[in-house]
Order: sequence, then structure tokens, then C-alpha cells
Amino acid sequence: MLLVPDMAYLIQDGVGGAVLAIRLDLSSVSRVGLTAVEALQRLHRDLHERGIELHLAKVRGRVMDRLAQTNLPQNLAHKPFLSLHEAAGALVPAPKRPRPGP
Repeated sequence: MLLVPDMAYLIQDGVGGAVLAIRLDLSSVSRVGLTAVEALQRLHRDLHERGIELHLAKVRGRVMDRLAQTNLPQNLAHKPFLSLHEAAGALVPAPKRPRPGP
């Protein structure tokens, strides 16, 4: 599946740079067909098998209505975010703090 770079954001941990989640910005998507819904479900399943979470942001009403007809929204680790700012705040891993010395 081809992802437009401006739509997909990798969320990496601070240690080894392992991908923890992928956030899709759907703000430019005004409608989805059955094929697109199936592709999103397949993407979610494939990522889940690899231990990577899929998150959706800025999902428009008609798109959300179509997704709500499936079990995809319930299977996501987090409900779709209303904005990228909200998603970024919720999904950015907290920085690792050094342990205090003895």
C-alpha cells in the first residue's frame, strides 16, 4: 500500500527508533469506498501483527460514517483524533528521564 508522506507519520520510541505507531492524516479524504475500507482494515491487521498501532486523525463525517459501518474504529488502539495536534499530544512517547543516583 502506498502512503503519501504528508499523510503518514511514524511514531518512534526514543531508544532504538523502533516504530510504535503510524498516524494517518485523513483530512484530505472526503469519502471512501469499500476497497479503501478493506485496505485500511488490512493495514490495521498487518500492523497489529507487527506490534504497531494504527491511529487515524482528522477523519471527516462521511468517512467516519463509512468506517462506523465496520468494526475498524472499535479495533483501533485509540478513537480517531479530531486534530493532528490532539493526536500528536496523545501519541508522542514521553521522554525517558534519567534515574536519580544513589
